[in-house]
Amino acid sequence: MGSVFWIAFSNQENIRTAEAIDADSMKYFRLLHAELLKSGIYIGPSGYEVGFVSKAHSDEDIVKTAEAFVKALKMIDTP
Repeated sequence: MGSVFWIAFSNQENIRTAEAIDADSMKYFRLLHAELLKSGIYIGPSGYEVGFVSKAHSDEDIVKTAEAFVKALKMIDTP
C-alpha cells in the first residue's frame, strides 16, 4: 500500500476517492502526462488511475522520474 500514489490537481488535502477529484482538473493531468512522456516516463493516461513504485524500479529510475516530474510540473500553468 505504501508504494501506491495518486496525482490530483486540487486545493483539497487527502483526496481518497476518484469522486473527490474535480473533473476540470483533468486538463492539468493531461498536460502532465504529455510532458512526462516527452521525458520517457509513462504513467497511466487517466488522472483517475493510481501509480505504483516497486522493487523493479532502481534508484536511478526514481531519480530520473522525480526530475521529470519537477520539469513537467514547472511547465504546467495552474491557477
